[in-house]
Amino acid sequence: MGGAAAAIPRTDATVKAVQGTQWSPKDVAITTGETVTWDFNSGDGQPHNVGGVTGPAEDPNWPTFLSPPPVSTSGTASYTFTKPGTYTFACKVHAVMTGTVTVSGSPVTPTPTPSVTATPTGTASPTASPTASPRPTVSATPTATPGTTTPAPLGSARLDTTAPAISKLKLKAVKRGAKVSFALSEPATVTLRLKKGKTTVRTYRLSARAGSRSLTVRRMARGRYAVEIEARDARGNKAPVQRKSVRVAR
Repeated sequence: MGGAAAAIPRTDATVKAVQGTQWSPKDVAITTGETVTWDFNSGDGQPHNVGGVTGPAEDPNWPTFLSPPPVSTSGTASYTFTKPGTYTFACKVHAVMTGTVTVSGSPVTPTPTPSVTATPTGTASPTASPTASPRPTVSATPTATPGTTTPAPLGSARLDTTAPAISKLKLKAVKRGAKVSFALSEPATVTLRLKKGKTTVRTYRLSARAGSRSLTVRRMARGRYAVEIEARDARGNKAPVQRKSVRVAR
């Protein structure tokens, strides 16, 4: 008699990569306890991944979801949302591929679920059917993170050991705010912290493409501020923190 088939993780919403580096749909709405699955097979052979960008403070695991995220031309990644709020996500290969998950309902107790069934880019060898188990498993080595299972980096991402470079950092005071401009050597997730003294008053996190970028911060009270900026690429390589200061006058 044949063995039982391995269970398939439940998917309550699917976000698919489509040709032209887009997510479809870009924005989804679910309730707590439901799972979103990202499908990387866009049909045009382009590699994709997904990672958490911003989310509610009650879910500290989201910003580290698939960090660093594996790169693949096929396969899926899943995350079960247990806290209400608005979550943003992005493909770390194509910074323009961003979207949101809006979660409503009361918080629920997280249940560990598998998150990735990605296939390495290139010619893949057939693999045997998985052995039945109480929970499905993935072929890559998992990292212990509540609600996710992260495989080892795949394909060329495994070879990337060079951190992104931040250059041409400038900070200019504008009316009731400041303009931050900089240049990136490669696509990266940029974290910018605005400090007054030793207190961090605002934090911004964005996915940015290579090249020159700028961000204008408004509604700042009068005083001297310090800005810290750092960048991390899809492989997890981090650029050194850079700092500039500016005085804001109304």
